Amino acid sequence: MSEPSVPEPPSLEDVPQRRTAWARGVPVALTVVIFLIIFWRVPFGAFWQALSRAHLLPFLALMGSFSLCFFLLDTFVLSKLIRWFHGPLPYRDLLPVRAVTYLVSIINTQLAQGALALHIHRRFHTPLAQITSTVALMILLETTNLILFATLGCIAFPGAHRYPCWLYHSSW
Repeated sequence: MSEPSVPEPPSLEDVPQRRTAWARGVPVALTVVIFLIIFWRVPFGAFWQALSRAHLLPFLALMGSFSLCFFLLDTFVLSKLIRWFHGPLPYRDLLPVRAVTYLVSIINTQLAQGALALHIHRRFHTPLAQITSTVALMILLETTNLILFATLGCIAFPGAHRYPCWLYHSSW
């Protein structure tokens, strides 16, 4: 008995590449509105003064390398989950998909997870209920990862906060 084959996704030539001026202008306009709201509430001089006292280069180097490592590891875990439950999907093909879900999650986390589920559905033609369980497992793993990072932070920097770590969690 032969193995069921996974259908090939449509090529990029089959996807229309049109973008209207409206679709290009909305993100820019939204960004301008967000900055106007921020600087309406926070005086620009106070913001600039606080920014001038910050050590930006070490912060950006540390956060950039951490974010890149987290992104690569998170994409690796997702590729393993998809391979286990849905079929083969190369790691390099999943990198741009995961990057888009990160960007969408800035606006709405659930929308990003839904976009990921829709991509898997279109790629493998699997039922959405099956994909939902994979995405739910991914959400559980991400939450566990964040709890692990918070715990490691409390252990690594015990004097950095006023209250013990367990007190923060008891208020939930």
